[in-house]
Amino acid sequence: MAEAAQGNTGVSGKAGKDLVNQDGSVTKLIEWATQENMSPEEIMDMFLESGVPVTHGEELTGDYNVVRGDEKAEWCAKHEGTRLFCVVWNFYGDEGKEFVSVHIVSPAGKFILNDSAKGGIYGQLRKITDIREEKDERAATKRTSTAGLMVAGGLRRNKPFFFNTDTGKAIPRIELDDVELHPMAKREQSKPTWSFDL
Repeated sequence: MAEAAQGNTGVSGKAGKDLVNQDGSVTKLIEWATQENMSPEEIMDMFLESGVPVTHGEELTGDYNVVRGDEKAEWCAKHEGTRLFCVVWNFYGDEGKEFVSVHIVSPAGKFILNDSAKGGIYGQLRKITDIREEKDERAATKRTSTAGLMVAGGLRRNKPFFFNTDTGKAIPRIELDDVELHPMAKREQSKPTWSFDL
C-alpha cells in the first residue's frame, strides 16, 4: 500500500490515502477489497487502518436514520398513535411499481421511511400530492406539493387482506369463500401495512 498517495481529504475532512495511484491504476487496497473473500466489516477495518475515510451514507441521509426493511414493522408499530411530521417526500419507480421515500420527524428522532402500499402511506401521499398539484399547478415546481404534512394521529395498522398471486389484486371479502373463483393456491395474505391516522 506504499504506492497510495498521501494527503487526500475524504468526506470526513481528515487527510487520508488516495485509492488511485498517480498512474491511474487502483491501489492494492482496492484490489484486496474486491478480490479477497472478506466481510464488509473486515473491508471497513482495512480501509480505516489504511487511513481511508469511511462514512455510512450521511452524504445522502444527513441526520436522518433510514428505516430498513427488516426494521419497518417494528418502527411502524412503535409509532402507532404518535404525532409525526412529514418534512418532505419523493416518489421513485415506474407507474404501477412506484414507491415513496418520506423524511419523518417524530419524538424518537428523524427517519427516512420507504413505502409502496397503495392502501397505505404511499397511497395517501400520492393522493395528497395529486390534490395539491391540481389545486395549484405551481406547487409541483415549487415542491410544495411534496412537503409539509402534520400527522397528528401518527400511524395506524391496516387490516390484512388476501390477494390473487396472479393478478396482485386484492380479493374482495365477499369473494373469499369462492375457491373456484379464487383457488387457495393462488391467494396470499398481505404483509403488514400502515397508514397515517389523519
